[in-house]
This record gives sequence, C-alpha cells and structure tokens, in this order.
Amino acid sequence: MACVICRKKKELIELRNKTFIHIGCLKLDHSEAKFDLREKIYEQENIIKNTKPNLSFLDKIFGNKKEEERVKAIIKRAETKLSPVVAELQKLNEEERNHEETHRETIDECVKYWPDYPPHYFWQKLKDIKSSRQRGSCKDCGKKLRGDSGHLHHKKPLSMGGTNDLRNLVLLCNQCHQARHTHLFNGKNKIVIKSEKDYKSLTLNERLRLALSKNSKILISYLDSSDHESKRWIKIKEFTYESGGSRVWIRSHCYLRDEERTFRLDRIISASERGSTKKAIEAADYVTFDES
Repeated sequence: MACVICRKKKELIELRNKTFIHIGCLKLDHSEAKFDLREKIYEQENIIKNTKPNLSFLDKIFGNKKEEERVKAIIKRAETKLSPVVAELQKLNEEERNHEETHRETIDECVKYWPDYPPHYFWQKLKDIKSSRQRGSCKDCGKKLRGDSGHLHHKKPLSMGGTNDLRNLVLLCNQCHQARHTHLFNGKNKIVIKSEKDYKSLTLNERLRLALSKNSKILISYLDSSDHESKRWIKIKEFTYESGGSRVWIRSHCYLRDEERTFRLDRIISASERGSTKKAIEAADYVTFDES
C-alpha cells in the first residue's frame, strides 16, 4: 500500500481501483511560493518603473550627472534583485509542468477513479474538455452555455460504480442538470438504498439529493466564510445554481437558528441522515432541536 507516484506510505487516499495516492502528488502545487515571488517581482518592477531623477529647473536645462548616477544605481540594484526572483519563478513553473507531463497517464487514471468529485483543478479540466467536445452547448437541450455556467453530470452515479471518466460525463445547463438529478432517487434507473452500506456508498451530493427527495432532515458539517466548522440539522428545499457561474447553493430550513438559510455546496464537508442519534444531536452546535 503505497502512493502510485512517490511510493511513500503515509496519509494516502484510496482510489476506486484500489490504488493509493497523496493529494500533493496528484498536482505539484507551488502556488504559495509563486505568490511570494510575484510580490517581490512587482516590488522591484515598481522601483525600476517609478524611480526618476529629482531635477530642478536648471538641472533640466544643464543636467545633473550626480542625480542621474544615483537613479541609475537604484535601478541597477533593483534589476540585480529582480533577475534571480524571475529565474526562481520560472523554475517552479517548469517543475509543475514537468511533474504533470511525466505522470500524465497516472494522474489521469487517479482522477478517473477518485473516490468522489476530483479536486477543482482537475474537475475544471474535465469540464473544459467536455465543453470543447460539445461545442459549448448543453448535451440535453442544445442551449449555448455562457462562460463557465455549465455543470458536469455523471451519467452513471459514483455510488453505482460510475467514474470520472470523460465517457461517463456530460455538460448540462442549470435546468437540465436539475432535471437529471430530480430522477436520481425516483426515476426508472433510481438508486435504491436498502442498507447502511448502501447509504455509506453515496457521495455527499447524493446524500443531500436523497434527503431532498424524502423531504427529510440531514445533519451537515459546514465551513463558513471564516473557515469555522459547525454542525447543524437542515431540511433542504431546493438546489439553486449561480447565474453565469458554476457554484451550487442549497436553500434550506436551518434548525440551528430556526430560519431559512442558503448554503454553498462546496463548503459542506459531510452530511448524513443516519446521524440522527442523541450523540450526533448533542455534537451539533445548538442548544435545542425541533423533533417535529
């Protein structure tokens, strides 16, 4: 049991094909280091661009060699500092490209068998490929999709053995995507939940859709805009889609504050109807709970 790329054995993610990988090996990410380098580049480029000789009226006529030399020295120092920073940024970019090219087949296989939706970078790549193949149109109704407004949909759900293979994905408009999910648990090819094992096999999105189809409460762990995690019972009313964007929102009744709330789907960490025990209720961040 080792990572398929680096062969190390700790902190592994198990894929659907029974192989393992580190999230950091899936995509070499130097974004923090590159951000710091870009800040340094911006600082030095500003010095080069904005450093001008401080000349009096007479200096402008007759010149001021001392002042001009001072400015040249400042610009030269900035250029000397800039050069290695630019080289380091190029090096990091090259490392990321080389990693992706060297392990392309392995990475594609990992994304295909990812246990849930793959990390955003790879999901977006799949979406871009599908958009190109479908000529920017919804697969079901043919409507032209503006910008990044389309939604990728698994033809065969992950919980029923589907994968993130491009052949199992279609790009849909908001309305058609909602329509396909409406039949997830009550259509001809509906997912049938007969046991705890069946329920555990559902993805987070499918658990939320199931709760909506049954009009039942579900316990979620949610990260707010400050990355504070809280648990709360909700009853989902509908899924809504960001106009012109790709985010999904859930309009619900929240029992934490006993009011209607809207939650971002990508900020929900976990969800379970099967957590409706006294322990789970006490673990949630509220004092009272309406059992009605």
